[in-house]
Amino acid sequence: MKRLCTEEEKQLLYKNRKQMLKGILQTAANSKMAPIFISLFLSIIVMFVVMFAVVEGLGIYMNLSKFQIKLFLLVIFFVNQIVISAIMNVFRVKKEAKQFMKQKNMMINGATIVAVDSINKFSYVEDDVLDEQKRPVIIDYPSCAYDIMPEDIGKRIMVLYSGESEFQLVKLNDELRGMIPESAAQDVLSHGLEQCIRVPHPNMLTIDKNGHMISEDEKEEFANWYVKMIQGAAFDIAKICFVVIVICVIIICVGINFAEDGYPLLKTLPIGLGFCVGMAVFFWLMSLLGKVNIKRQAKFTYVKEVVFHSYIMANNTATVKVYEWKEGQMQLCEYLAGNVPMKTPYGSVLYKFTNHKEKEVLMNKERVKKKK
Repeated sequence: MKRLCTEEEKQLLYKNRKQMLKGILQTAANSKMAPIFISLFLSIIVMFVVMFAVVEGLGIYMNLSKFQIKLFLLVIFFVNQIVISAIMNVFRVKKEAKQFMKQKNMMINGATIVAVDSINKFSYVEDDVLDEQKRPVIIDYPSCAYDIMPEDIGKRIMVLYSGESEFQLVKLNDELRGMIPESAAQDVLSHGLEQCIRVPHPNMLTIDKNGHMISEDEKEEFANWYVKMIQGAAFDIAKICFVVIVICVIIICVGINFAEDGYPLLKTLPIGLGFCVGMAVFFWLMSLLGKVNIKRQAKFTYVKEVVFHSYIMANNTATVKVYEWKEGQMQLCEYLAGNVPMKTPYGSVLYKFTNHKEKEVLMNKERVKKKK
């Protein structure tokens, strides 16, 4: 049965954080632009270092054609891009696993491994998670290669929850084994797997599978909510920009004060602060105008809930993969990302709106929590 994790258990889990499976963290659900740009930047630096140190330094430049030089540098660039991205991804996964273990109000539950379909996918049944017919619900997990092997079928595993959507699986060792029951309350293996419903995330059981036409009252409610979500994300960016502007203005004012034939700080600082106030008023007026424009766009006619899988950046286009119920069958579908943040956790519930132009618009059902 799911229960609250004690402080002593949290410390024990943190100590054994290497037991946490990394499959969800590797699914690109928590993709970030920073590692992409950093790996790209480092790859360019390495490429130029190789160009000057090897091509020029070793004097092989004269022996290569322009085509061979370009091909050589491109190979160096892409190899470094792959290697550096892989290294940064390992560090990112470790960091996010560490952050997860520090979450407050963590819940804990037991589960049983019931199938291993491939080297990077296995299935488990969580204790007390049953469908409407009181049968166990099979949950598929995108594991890393060889994390779970066929001989692990029937073994127990721990499920950690830090919210409605965020969860992680932890392999048991001698220190962790006593935190969950040795076996499930029901004999999960006695049920034929073909008779049980199979989902990739527990939220697939609770979302609005069919969706509904939006009533007049809901149109106003969803429009206001849509504005709040869009402007909330924009406000976070605006706050950062405003702080940067204030810092730059102060630096300029101080620089003018110390410059030769400069102006006193008491004269330049009021002008600079006046400029900052003007920028704040400008941002406020733009938010009012933006609210009207965003609300005009939020003419939704249909709404349905889907479950987030991953965020994809390809060919300068951002798309997201989501699990969705269609005609009673679960499908993995892909849509334009729209306003879905890249840091959306795997399994988060999204609204899929259809607007008056018959276009799909995805939006997080809840604002993404900031990582500390």
